[in-house]
This record gives sequence, structure tokens and C-alpha cells, in this order.
Amino acid sequence: MEFGWSRISRFFHPVHAEQDIRDKPVQVQVGGLKIVLFRSKDRQIVAMPDRCPHRFTPLSMGRVDENGNIECPYHGWSFDVQGQGYIPHQPTSRSCRIETLKTMVRNGVVWVGGQQAEPLEEFADPEYTFLGQFPVVFDCPLHVALDNFSEDEHFPYVHQTFGWDREGAKDVEYEFSQDERSTLNYYRGPIRKFPLMFLTGVKAGDISHNRFHTLFNPVRSTYESWVTCQARHVNIGGHIKTTIFFVPNADNRTTLYSFVHSRASDAKSAFFQKHMRRFILRFIKKEFEADGSFSSQLAHLPYALNGARLGKYDKPLVVHRRMLERIYLGEP
Repeated sequence: MEFGWSRISRFFHPVHAEQDIRDKPVQVQVGGLKIVLFRSKDRQIVAMPDRCPHRFTPLSMGRVDENGNIECPYHGWSFDVQGQGYIPHQPTSRSCRIETLKTMVRNGVVWVGGQQAEPLEEFADPEYTFLGQFPVVFDCPLHVALDNFSEDEHFPYVHQTFGWDREGAKDVEYEFSQDERSTLNYYRGPIRKFPLMFLTGVKAGDISHNRFHTLFNPVRSTYESWVTCQARHVNIGGHIKTTIFFVPNADNRTTLYSFVHSRASDAKSAFFQKHMRRFILRFIKKEFEADGSFSSQLAHLPYALNGARLGKYDKPLVVHRRMLERIYLGEP
């Protein structure tokens, strides 16, 4: 299945940390299109295809001049924030220009879309506190990365800390539902031991809950995780909500941008979340990197599920392909 720029440019996609775009141009890639990001004279972020129309040299190899225009390193052609070109040896010519792309900044990340890109729905919950964001690169196609985040059956085997262990897997309960534009998965089972568990008030055998809501305009999943005490059936440790945007860079490369929010359930979890923010982010990122490492070994898997012997946890894989095609790619 092709996830090319022309098919997905009507959506904004996260591409780069804003603070890391300084004086030099930066190249990113979405849907196979290489894009250059740079700061204008007034420090606004500009995006356009990373290809000089003269001889197709990457503009990201060039520089931003004193006027805030990006200059091609090969023959000095330059382009302003509207994409209008200037040719040093034909200074009166107005025939050269590049179509610029839309940009916005949210949660410290630059987002890029085509000129027809639809406004991005708000994904932050006002009842939660923003902890931070991070990207993880998966060396596999979009459908392989999304499949990994469409089920929790792999938890005991791929992960060391998420969810439940092999023994607890037999006690996991599962629910699945869908509507016209999204799916909802809900898993609950006995939590395994994890580092610094004693600081959270959680104990082995307490019930881990993982509910994830997946949408396709653009492709993203919001994972809400919490724990209830097995004896008292009350929430402990607070809630962690992670929204993951799946960005297809190229055929075998997908970047997952994760935005992590938290909500405390008591004084102990409030203290933990406030003072262990970096630990929480590293903890989640490490587990996602484990997903990425394993998924890269599956990069060859076809998009079609023909012949696969799917189990009870695999219904989302089928539904997600239909929604990818109908909503994300706009196919009838």
C-alpha cells in the first residue's frame, strides 16, 4: 500500500522538534517527499520541498541568507518565505518559484501539511499535565508499525516492563469496539513487576488497564494506562495518556511521535509524576524502542493479511486497514 505525500498531505504530520531548528536548514521526510525546514528573518518556520527547481539540488545543503531566504548551494538560486525564487544571473526573472507547505507548532514540535491541510483536532486533555514528547523511528512500513500498536498480545514477549508477564497473560480480559472513524481496545490483566514500582504504590498482581483509541485523520492512537488495586479496586499510581502519531517517511521507515500526559490519583502518584517526569518519559520511550527493534525485523510483511491465521486480539488489524484506506488515503 502506497502512503505517498499526494495522498496524505491533507493532514498535518509532526516532523521535528522546534527547538532544534536554528540557523541551518533541516531536512525531514513525509510520504516520500523530502522537505526542508528553515527559519525566516522573523524566526518563523518555513517548509517547502527540498529540491531546487533549477537542477534538483537539495536546498537543505544550502544556507539561510541575511534576508531570511534559503539559498541553493549549487548555483545560488534563493527562495523567500512565499516560495518566490531569485536567480542571481537573471535578477529580473520572476518565473522561478516553489510551492510552500503549511506549518504549525504544537507541544514543541513542528507539524507540516499541504496547502489544503485540515486543522488538527486537539488531542490534549485539559485534565492531564503534559510531560513531554519524543520520536522513535521504526525501520518498517506504516502498516507494520500500526499493527504492533493495535494489540497487546505481544506484551509478555517483546516488553520487559509493560503490562503482564507470560503467566499473567492467561488472565487478561479484552474488549473491542468501533465506530465509523475509530476503534477502541481495552485490555486488563495482572501487572508484572517493573523498576521503581515501590515508589508508585503499585504491587505485583494489581490490575493493569490499557485502553487505546485509534483514529486516522491523521493516523494516531491514544493509549490510556492505569492500575487498580486488586484488593480494594481503587485507582493507584495515576493515569498516563500517550498519544502516538504514525508518520510514514518512506516505504520502510515510519516515525512515531509520542506526546505523554499524566493525571495523578493521589498525593503519592502526584509526587511521583512531578519528580520522575524524565524517568517516565525514558521508561515509555525504551519500551517503544523495543517495539521498533522488533518491528524492523518484520519490515518485509505484506500489507494484505491473506493467509494469516488471526486470533481474537487481531480484529483491529483488519478494521484498521479499511480505515487507513477510506479515511487516511481517501479511497472510496
